[in-house]
Amino acid sequence: MTTHAALIEPDDSGHRSVLHGFRRTTPARPSRLIVILALAAGCSGLPGRNAPVLEASAAIDGDRLVVQGSTDLPDGAQVNIQTCHESEAAHKTDREPRYCTYDDVTVRGGSFRETIPIGDWPPGRIDVWTSLQPHALQPPGVVERWGETGERLSGPGVEDADEGRRVMLRTSVQHDP
Repeated sequence: MTTHAALIEPDDSGHRSVLHGFRRTTPARPSRLIVILALAAGCSGLPGRNAPVLEASAAIDGDRLVVQGSTDLPDGAQVNIQTCHESEAAHKTDREPRYCTYDDVTVRGGSFRETIPIGDWPPGRIDVWTSLQPHALQPPGVVERWGETGERLSGPGVEDADEGRRVMLRTSVQHDP
């Protein structure tokens, strides 16, 4: 049986978002995103639904952005975490972005974590994308289950990308140093 769930909560401004952040100046309230896209092993599931469990949260801790999550992906699977300050999105230029990161993190024991230094970043919104994209560098279990380019991924949170299909979670946090 396949289960699908998403936690959608209003943020401080009243906008509905799947993940919301918190300011360092407010009492610690963890930002959370729960998107469960599960296909139990050995079950056929619902037609057109085939994606891993992938949960992620993002929070600012002092001068660091911490992105962490849990998953049913096997050890060694690569989850991509990309961040970008709102000022970079507004100024598309040929220069290398100063306030963006792009990192692959390795799943160990059903979890992953990335800490990104943001002490020199300006105040503002930081967009965070967490994704799984099956490709030849993923462990064999990932490629066998979802295909070398993610062609067997389907369901909520799955989207087409230049290199194939991927599971994508999006959120943002407010950076107020």
